[in-house]
Amino acid sequence: MTTFKVLAIWLYRFVWSVLRIFSGLLLLIPAVVFVAHIADRIERSTTSTYVPPDPIVCGKMAGMVYEFPRVYFPFWPEYEEKSSFDPDFINNKRGCDANLRSVFLAMAWPTLEPAKDRLIFEQGLEHEGLLVAISPIFAKEGDLRLGRDYLLSRLNHEVGKGFTYDEWLKLYLVEGEDKLLGGKRKRVYWSEDSGEITSVIECLWRPREPNFYTCEMTFVVFGQLYVKARMLPGKLVQWPKIRLALEVFINKSRTRGGV
Repeated sequence: MTTFKVLAIWLYRFVWSVLRIFSGLLLLIPAVVFVAHIADRIERSTTSTYVPPDPIVCGKMAGMVYEFPRVYFPFWPEYEEKSSFDPDFINNKRGCDANLRSVFLAMAWPTLEPAKDRLIFEQGLEHEGLLVAISPIFAKEGDLRLGRDYLLSRLNHEVGKGFTYDEWLKLYLVEGEDKLLGGKRKRVYWSEDSGEITSVIECLWRPREPNFYTCEMTFVVFGQLYVKARMLPGKLVQWPKIRLALEVFINKSRTRGGV
């Protein structure tokens, strides 16, 4: 074999070895980047400090600042801007200077202490305490007469055209079949004071005992807040006490006027 051929073979093998090493390095780059990324994530998780959520939910409704203990919240509060169904809602402005769209509180009755989350999710609409939604009044929500008339308009004409007065509950009453709920029966109660409707209560029915399984009372506080309180029908006789207790609770939660 000539010297030229030996040199050519040696050069070929050398270049091939260099290319193999270079290709291996190229293949290692993604793995090195991946490992570095994982190491950075681990370092961040071990060095970052866990910040627990604020024990108080604070925000403005109708220009007033309200504070509620977070233990009352089975769900997060709704601030203005993005809805909670939008992934970007976590970027909504929060805190006492932010506007609350609504809060949902779960509480025991009659103590008004925070309800246990386990019972809330196990019992649902038949929760043994109170499920309370509070929001600033939007559009015509504060006009309870309009709300009452809308509920009555959904009842069949034969039953919904008249009403009775329940002396025991001190409430006006209409019972009928709801056209928008597939003909399911329900009751609509309301209270009046000097011709003004002060609360509206809707009770839903089902074909098993106990037939009426949940009632929702709607009323207005301070002429600014729209309140819905869901309760078991057995608590309906206490509706004046429940409304007054919630008014006091909301009043105590109001801290100051808006800036």
